[in-house]
Amino acid sequence: CIRAEKQPYIRDAGRKNSYTATGWPLHSQDWLTFDEALDALQRGVKVYHAGVYRPVDGIGFLVARNGQDGPQTLGGDLDACRDPETGLVSPWAEEFLNEVRPFYTEVSPSKCGLRFFVWGRLPGGQDKVFAYGPQDDLPEESKERILTSKPKAREKLEKGLSAFNGLELYESGRHLTITGEKVEEFCFPRQDITEELRVALEPLLVSGATEKVSDAIRRGGRGRFPSLDILTVIDTSGFTDSGGQLFGPHPTLGSTSGKNLVVNPAKGIWAYMHNGINSGGDAWLWLACECGAVQWEEAGSGALKDWATVQKTFKHAVFRGLVSEEEVDIAQGPTIRGVSLEDSAGSVGLDNSGSIKKVECSKDGQKVLKWLSDCAVCIHTETVANNETEFCFKGLGAKDHREVSFTLPASALADPRKFRAALINAFGARNRIGHLDFETVQRLTKNTRLLRRVEVPAWDGSVPLVPGVNLVADVEFRLSPMTPAEVRDGDIEAAKECLRKLLSIHELSPVLVAAILGGPAFARWHNNDRFGVALWGLTGSLKTSVAQAALSVYGTGYLDDESILKHGKAGATQVATLEVFANAGILPQILDNVKTVNEKDGLQYISTIQAVIEGREKQRGKKDGGLRDSRVFNCLPIITGEIRPEEASTSARVLNLTWTRPEDLTALTFIQEHVAAMPIVGYHWLRFLATTDRNMVDGFGEARGRKIAEFSAKRYTNPGRMATIYSLLRAVWLCSVSRLLEKCSWSSQKGSSQASTWPLRSRAEW
Repeated sequence: CIRAEKQPYIRDAGRKNSYTATGWPLHSQDWLTFDEALDALQRGVKVYHAGVYRPVDGIGFLVARNGQDGPQTLGGDLDACRDPETGLVSPWAEEFLNEVRPFYTEVSPSKCGLRFFVWGRLPGGQDKVFAYGPQDDLPEESKERILTSKPKAREKLEKGLSAFNGLELYESGRHLTITGEKVEEFCFPRQDITEELRVALEPLLVSGATEKVSDAIRRGGRGRFPSLDILTVIDTSGFTDSGGQLFGPHPTLGSTSGKNLVVNPAKGIWAYMHNGINSGGDAWLWLACECGAVQWEEAGSGALKDWATVQKTFKHAVFRGLVSEEEVDIAQGPTIRGVSLEDSAGSVGLDNSGSIKKVECSKDGQKVLKWLSDCAVCIHTETVANNETEFCFKGLGAKDHREVSFTLPASALADPRKFRAALINAFGARNRIGHLDFETVQRLTKNTRLLRRVEVPAWDGSVPLVPGVNLVADVEFRLSPMTPAEVRDGDIEAAKECLRKLLSIHELSPVLVAAILGGPAFARWHNNDRFGVALWGLTGSLKTSVAQAALSVYGTGYLDDESILKHGKAGATQVATLEVFANAGILPQILDNVKTVNEKDGLQYISTIQAVIEGREKQRGKKDGGLRDSRVFNCLPIITGEIRPEEASTSARVLNLTWTRPEDLTALTFIQEHVAAMPIVGYHWLRFLATTDRNMVDGFGEARGRKIAEFSAKRYTNPGRMATIYSLLRAVWLCSVSRLLEKCSWSSQKGSSQASTWPLRSRAEW
């Protein structure tokens, strides 16, 4: 390598090497052993650098996982901890090295730090960790010499950042230059120090996390949350004070080091380290974790945006006596102010008749309520993107109780005529607009929600259901221009997290998601080849809950079983039409609790399923015994029940899945608590369907042929139909689901491997 650039070069090629995000080389043959690298250095091998060929002036070590369990070589830097002239090492750096006992330590290229190598693993499976030690344990003259040798350290100091005693430790993804200036004092026999590393790093990482937490809180804000003293919220009795920060064990989760929790009273924040994962926040996030609304490991920026989470947190704060009932109006959501004669003159609000009225004084000095409008409306949500603000209005008409929802940009509100036109369009002819203007609506509104808006290009019109397929005429649907703003502009990051967890809940979750997302695409592929998906499992397998969670990509509000589930025929429970794309007419629906205990029930079950698939039971058959070529597609049925798949096998149009109880119940709970974030997934998916140039038919015939042969050998009922269903799912998964995840900036995470493998074992199988 060339030390000044610290850039590795490929053997004999004179060009920079490349490696993956995890640090493992793309071509292992390009890397050298120590002896080979040393020989190349001694022979004066030249590389092309900065426009000229020049010899390399050093060697480096690639820190990368070897793909095996157990300890491995980790490389680290202690930066700005050594006087470059005297060799004095800071007491903190000495203490750290004596604790982790590296098997090799040397002076770094800058002479201002130490490079070391240890044998073990980082906590929590991390690739790297960064932290800072104390900033005041070196003599001033040593600090000045370090700053002179390292201009970047001086820049950090001038910005008010930590500049001394920096720690970097890598398990993967790093190339470290080697000087060979060994420091015998800090070289120990090689041994596995994984546990020693965890104990040594925990207080350092949790301390450094407070800076990130502080920045996240500053950027995210807390809106109307009442101010709380963090020392009133968190009991820090017995904690150790170090540099104005209080260190101690987590009060409920405990700590082996006794220092996995740090509280910064000056900034009003806390941070917690668990299995290598940093989390933290302000006093309100502590309360959210304490009451179970947020998991301790998931505390961070954005964790207190969900309204149900906020409401639960406020109730806990009231229970602890930290805030009063009057301070928790925000937890009840945006509302319209009421008005009565007890209010001061000039007050406006909603009276008992449902109209908007204003308090005025008559000539004799008596207060009266003067009518202003029949349109009771408030600013429900304010969203911001690219410095452009939009307002989502919601309300109720006094005359016909019409529920309204509409969105206007701030630029339109500058013109009173545009706002009035929007009111007329929303409330219709029966509700008089009267003297309602935007300023009055501002006065009426309590607790507007403030959200970050995800911009999506304007789009409407017909959606081709299956790209690359010549559809039967008039088979299309139109995305409603009245799609709620909170769906179009939802939090894509929260939706990605829900989708990621959903795909990892169960080994068959990706099949379910592919079927539900593909519902519109399956509307017409071949005549009468519509189908359903059945989840068969015992009581307690949570099949209905997972199905409902998956269906949330197209709508919300149906997880409340008491208000939505309605009992139907054949022992089935049919979920009401979902709210977001109800106008499309081709949405997935749940047929829940299907039970067939005898032949008659089985026939009734099949009849019910076919009725859903075909639209209406009587339309299914023609007099000659054939099937109607109907262009009506009601929905994709998602059936859940407790019968055995063999008993349902006579229904050739149902893909029967055996459902076992998922192990990751925490992920399911997370999705249910954040279900409102999911519809933006369906929205982006439909936009993708409308604009994609990918052909979903490529390879369909070949894949279907292979499956027909496979299913025939297994003596499946109607193997042709089942092969079609299976191949349709394959097409959606390869063309669309993978594309959707790509559009969502998908990043693989530990615990979500099933998102890419599902029951097909691998995409390559197709």
